Amino acid sequence: MASNQWKDAYYLKNSGAMAEKEWIFDKSYNSWFYLKSGGAYASREWIGAYYLKSGGYMAKNEWIFDSNYNAWYYLKEDGSYVTGSFNIKNKEYFFQDNGKWIQSPKYFKVKPITAYIYSESGDILSYVNQGSIVTYDGSKSKGSRLAVSISGLSGYMNQSDLALVDEGSEFIPHYTTDGRFLYHELSPYTSIRVAPHTSAMKIGKKYYSKDGEHFDGFTIKNRFLFKNLTEPTNYSADELNRVYSMMNIRNSRLAGKGAIFKEAEKRYGVNALYLMAHSALESAWGRSQIANDKNNFFGIAAYDTSPYDSAKKFDDVDKGILGAAKWIRENYIDRGRDHLGNKATGMNVRYASDPYWGEKIASIMMNINSRLGGKD
Repeated sequence: MASNQWKDAYYLKNSGAMAEKEWIFDKSYNSWFYLKSGGAYASREWIGAYYLKSGGYMAKNEWIFDSNYNAWYYLKEDGSYVTGSFNIKNKEYFFQDNGKWIQSPKYFKVKPITAYIYSESGDILSYVNQGSIVTYDGSKSKGSRLAVSISGLSGYMNQSDLALVDEGSEFIPHYTTDGRFLYHELSPYTSIRVAPHTSAMKIGKKYYSKDGEHFDGFTIKNRFLFKNLTEPTNYSADELNRVYSMMNIRNSRLAGKGAIFKEAEKRYGVNALYLMAHSALESAWGRSQIANDKNNFFGIAAYDTSPYDSAKKFDDVDKGILGAAKWIRENYIDRGRDHLGNKATGMNVRYASDPYWGEKIASIMMNINSRLGGKD
């Protein structure tokens, strides 16, 4: 029986058996072929990261346009498609993790649980969490480090920590207005209120900002985002106690603790409204597992890689509030980070990997302030 030869679209091996669901290298054609279930060779289709052209030949060292995906791919010497950056004829190209070439890269997504942002000299400036979208500045990139900006901070990130994003198919955080307030749309399902609407804003338009303050056609000032947190709130303990019922928050271990928030403000000089809003974000209004099990309402030492195990434990609820206020005072406010801020300034630089952590707490403060009468 014929062996090691083609029979139409089928390949017969030494044993005479028909090859199927396997790769075959044919020296006479100097090419790899893939024989599918049933034995016919793959043609004009992808097998994993490899593309089989007309006639079954594996593409390599060449560009392929796939009309099914309306995208260009580049196949390397080994036949697999390129991901990340790749130099072709002394020109650098960027590809998504799925191999698609992006002609003018603008955004990248953070891949590790946390990733660092560096200065030009290599010093760590801050860090961001997995899934964060950073804006790319190709003109300033240096080798394996890409120049990026996010939440007010410009710096460099390791290319290995980033995946190229196709803005046509990936959600890119942006700002919109409903005519009453400007919102930061963080995902298809999450948005936060950041400022009142102004006449310079247009309903239905998407706005983008590198720092959350400067936009095309207008500038906003999020006063709670940059408020000096050593200044006391104008709200009393009783008024703060009303917040939980006003917000329809049930089963909170923080309910009725307005006096403790005010005591923390008096004892350590940390704004009580801020402490309440911070605890709301970090502990789901005092209802998270870490809050229930460890009386930790502020995410202290709840590191991204092991939030529950690493989170600091306090003896009771009161000590959880007072101890956190003392810790925040000593580790942030007394070290010049006296406001929430963003990734360029304030507590958000070091406290949380979430680039919009400060903006989220400021939004909660804004909401509480509005509900309590706008005294702050």
